[in-house]
Amino acid sequence: MLVLQTLILRHKSGPEYVALKVYVNDFDSPPELSILHHLRSIQSKDVGRQHVRQLRDSFTVEGPHGAHTCLVHDPLGMSLAQVMRKLSSQLLEREVLRYFLRRIIGALGFLHEQAKVIHSG
Repeated sequence: MLVLQTLILRHKSGPEYVALKVYVNDFDSPPELSILHHLRSIQSKDVGRQHVRQLRDSFTVEGPHGAHTCLVHDPLGMSLAQVMRKLSSQLLEREVLRYFLRRIIGALGFLHEQAKVIHSG
């Protein structure tokens, strides 16, 4: 089981939002961590790269049931499901759908063609 929480970090320049993903201690090192390190190492100007969540940092915290890997990301915007819940008609306008699809297809194109990563699940 994973827990995803958005937190506010405070630094010298002021508050900043981050998303924190905490793994239960079932993994020595979660497979996602090595993929995120691989993605971070790719130097590319592909526009799809900017729509792939990047790892900011990772750390391990000890709890009463063992060590937990924590991943720090920038928070994302609203998901397509959240946008649809906010709409009164439950139908997406063509331009809204086009906006999301261009970004999704661009991100998948970067992952497949340049990063050689296949997104699943």
